[in-house]
Amino acid sequence: MDNIKTKALYIFFIITICNLTQAQELYQTIHGRIIDKDSKVPIPGATIVIEQLQPPIGTVTDTLGYFILDKVPVGRHDIKVSCLGYEPYIIPELLVTSGKEPVLDVQLTESIINLKEVVIKPKIDKDKPINSMALISARAFTVEETRRYAGSLDDPLRAASAFGGVVMSSYLGENRIVVRGNSPKGILWRLDEVDIPNPNHFGGIGYSHGGVTVFSSQLLTNSDFYTGAFPSDYGNALAGVFDIKFRNGSYNKREYAFQAGLIGVEASAEGPFKKGGQSTYLVNYRYSAFGLAKLILTDLANITQIEEVPIYQDLSFKINLPTKKFGEFSILGIGGLSYDYYTAETDSSKWDYFKDPKYATNRDKLKEGSDMGAVIISSNYIISPKTRIKTSISSTINRIFYHKEHLNDDLTTYRVIGDDEYYNTRLSINSYIKHKFSSKFINKTGFTLNRLDYKMDLHDYDYSTETLEQTYKGKGGGELFQAYTQFKYSILKNVEMNSGCYMQHFFVNGDNSIEPRLAVRWDVNTIQSVSFGYGNHTQLEEIGLYLAEKDYPSDGTVRPNENLKMSKAHHFAISYDLSINEYTRIKVEPYYQYLYIIPIIDNSPKSALNYTGLFTGDSLINKGTGRNVGIDITIERFLKDNFYYLVTASLFDVKYTGGDGIERNGRWDNTASLNILAGKEYKVGKNHKNNLLGLNGRITIIGGERDTPIDEAQSEIEQTTVRIWSEAYTIRQPTFFNVDFTLTFRKNKPKYSSVWALQIKNLLYNAQKAECYFSKYYQEVKQSSGLGIVPFISYKIEF
Repeated sequence: MDNIKTKALYIFFIITICNLTQAQELYQTIHGRIIDKDSKVPIPGATIVIEQLQPPIGTVTDTLGYFILDKVPVGRHDIKVSCLGYEPYIIPELLVTSGKEPVLDVQLTESIINLKEVVIKPKIDKDKPINSMALISARAFTVEETRRYAGSLDDPLRAASAFGGVVMSSYLGENRIVVRGNSPKGILWRLDEVDIPNPNHFGGIGYSHGGVTVFSSQLLTNSDFYTGAFPSDYGNALAGVFDIKFRNGSYNKREYAFQAGLIGVEASAEGPFKKGGQSTYLVNYRYSAFGLAKLILTDLANITQIEEVPIYQDLSFKINLPTKKFGEFSILGIGGLSYDYYTAETDSSKWDYFKDPKYATNRDKLKEGSDMGAVIISSNYIISPKTRIKTSISSTINRIFYHKEHLNDDLTTYRVIGDDEYYNTRLSINSYIKHKFSSKFINKTGFTLNRLDYKMDLHDYDYSTETLEQTYKGKGGGELFQAYTQFKYSILKNVEMNSGCYMQHFFVNGDNSIEPRLAVRWDVNTIQSVSFGYGNHTQLEEIGLYLAEKDYPSDGTVRPNENLKMSKAHHFAISYDLSINEYTRIKVEPYYQYLYIIPIIDNSPKSALNYTGLFTGDSLINKGTGRNVGIDITIERFLKDNFYYLVTASLFDVKYTGGDGIERNGRWDNTASLNILAGKEYKVGKNHKNNLLGLNGRITIIGGERDTPIDEAQSEIEQTTVRIWSEAYTIRQPTFFNVDFTLTFRKNKPKYSSVWALQIKNLLYNAQKAECYFSKYYQEVKQSSGLGIVPFISYKIEF
């Protein structure tokens, strides 16, 4: 009998413990600030509610617009924000974890109708851009999308490749994107409303891409991406705009995160400077996995059998300093150092020569890379509830370097066969004033004054004479002045118009540009809208191209391209948007772009439209043109009930005319692209509320890029790739089919949360074929290709 009682008590104890475990609920705190979208004035008395909880929980903002929402269960929740006089706003499926407190920066739009007479139903516009002046060819992307999309590798640039009108290189080491058939160098990068240089590791001269974005997604808040016809507060770009925004650090408590994986190791910290204060900091440091391995293994290249070992590190931060009388100040910074290298084999018996030992690749020693940095100090001052002024001072630097040496046969010395270095710096001051005349009429007017400086020293190796010859050199700089004004006007309650003008003046050669912009959106009803956009856009080439010096026997040292003008383009777009329900939409956007005054080489098919970076020539002229026409189709279901999908398809035709007056297919004429992206989350484990398994997949089909045939006989004579330019871009590479997969597992604990991730690039081992080249090693034409299947594993902890 006693034995039976003992067993019964034991079973009762086990059941009780299990019930306690199952009943354990983890909670988190959500905090943030509610402000007016246009004036940035804090909104007191706004309500923040989670209605699907039973019972619902909520709070209201204080006099400075701040709020704290306590005891929120971990999981996904819809956050509803509302205030009298403003359109209600919903943050759908917000992920709440035990490791970090979500910090929300919500911007409400003032209603243009009387809320006392009409009840407005909240509308989820998850893709609607943050910039209220943008009506077409624009969408917002969230931090979670950047992390969730299969194949993105936590990189915002790679995540954007899933959007309509965007084609991305499948090379693992290159995150180059083509927007609507335009050259990748036509993209503008902005941070905190300030233009910055290419924020990517392993960039080149004039590049807007590289291998890995310098800043981590750990710092991002919702940001905007534009594919054309952008509003007049953006300039000096022909293709698109990445408008990146860093979030403020947590002002409620100090928090930390650490992540390690094959991409690299990173650590972040954030919190208030003083407990109970509103001044915050946010900082993230990252170091590449190969860089760490190099510190341990000095002969890393030979051990890993990787020809070029990539090493990089970066630091990003934001300091936010609100004051009671003088507005809000912020200091942002990003910086990255990157290089790859390989060393020469000193044992001549191991040289991997094929036809000629002189061109054995492991007789070479290479180091190439890029460094960049930017610091932005901003002041955001609210003059009145209707008017604010923002002023920023920024300094940026970009350095590109390449150095290659070759062992002589006797192993005694190195012969330099490549030596390039390029510096580009910018010092800027910009300011704008934004005034809300009424809820229907808003104006934003501003200017930017830039001082651009450069230093250039470029060389080419002549294999026929075996000498290194200087091609371009010089240093100096000049000023670029930019100004704009933009009006937003609600003609009717369902018709909105944005119009404005952008101008640039380049002091180096006196070139001017006046660029009108116009966009109109008509909300036909609650589920349909039609938009039209037009923009005249201009882009300055790299400053070094205008001021670079070249030595001529007869004329001495001259600047052959000093009087080159800025490239221009007309963008036209029409958009039809249909909301099937509150979380599913279809968008169709045809567009037409006409590019003109493009730098070309006279009597040659070469054009700046087909280059990814610096386009050089002895004397360029502005007589080139181009035409991009196409249609982008998007079918999207936002995350709802733990499931989402995104399908984008683009059909386009890209043409250009070079210096020979012949119209040809452009290099970026892929003809078509298709992206199918989907994901599902599952609550798993004993306590389903605390563990989350995510499965994400992506299918990509891209038409092949175009290439130019190679004259193999002449290439062998000159020992470099010599193309048959009379047949420019007549070769199309094979269509690329790719599958990416991401698996994540998040575990929430009372004091922290952790995430394991497995990301597989190119699951089908289908390497993309790219341009052909003449191989000095094999002494024949070869074709470059991307990597095969590449798995990435990472672990992240937040506490």
